[in-house]
Amino acid sequence: MKKRRATLGVITALFVVATLIWMPPAVFPNLGFPIGYYGKFNRIRSAIERRPAVQIVSIAMHRDLTLEDFWITVRRNDGSQVEIAFQNANIRSYEDLLKELDVLDR
Repeated sequence: MKKRRATLGVITALFVVATLIWMPPAVFPNLGFPIGYYGKFNRIRSAIERRPAVQIVSIAMHRDLTLEDFWITVRRNDGSQVEIAFQNANIRSYEDLLKELDVLDR
């Protein structure tokens, strides 16, 4: 009986570990950290939020094994809206992604 219980415990532990390893990171919540799965997105969002002349209206993401693409729509003080696309974010540097924000200065 004890041997069965121990075996069941080991199998359960292995199942939990395997699930956590194979589960896509996209199912985990965004905790706002500047690193990790949502890291670049969080840093870009913070850069936008620091701009007093714009307000984030909506956010869309292509969640997969990596956060490949995301889009942020902002409203300017004049009421106009701009959608900024961050394509291939998983393979671009943060500095390169920041260049997309130049559209807000036009």
